[in-house]
Amino acid sequence: MKNNQYAKDLKMGESIQFANMVWSKFAEDHNRNAYMLADLYSHTMNFGEDNNWKDSPIRYKLHKLYEKNIKEFGDGSIITIQTDLFGHDGTRNYEKCEDKISLLTYNLYRNNRDCIKKWGISYWLLTPESTIYDYADNVMCVIPDGRISSCMCCYGNLAVRPFFILKHDTKLKEEYNVNRK
Repeated sequence: MKNNQYAKDLKMGESIQFANMVWSKFAEDHNRNAYMLADLYSHTMNFGEDNNWKDSPIRYKLHKLYEKNIKEFGDGSIITIQTDLFGHDGTRNYEKCEDKISLLTYNLYRNNRDCIKKWGISYWLLTPESTIYDYADNVMCVIPDGRISSCMCCYGNLAVRPFFILKHDTKLKEEYNVNRK
């Protein structure tokens, strides 16, 4: 890695390694903040008792991952993700939430699919199929070939693929080993 490289200098698909994980840039916003997605995460979990991301044990596990490892970038380097938890069917009973590390939404995956590395296993998205109480048992997921499906949140033991947003002016340390595409 060249000296004085910043998050904004990462090209789409380039990876950095830290916290014993590889993270690849799959998107950026108008400020050139880097959207970083885990290439591999060893945990598989049920989504929870229902499809509300706010109550998901995955969310709590990711908060611990952030507290333990990801906040090493320093105060202000990780941008808060503001997510509207509306269902795939357009229902909006779950409102919004904020996280420092999260799962992809259906729309974020769909809009950036070409830049997201295929994984070969199924993994959770955080978008519920519906937020109507009688249908609160399915969550959207990505299946091994990259298509979107829905899975039972209580019975599916799918992979967890977290992402976070790294502020554009965050300096990348040499030990992060930027991997060129």
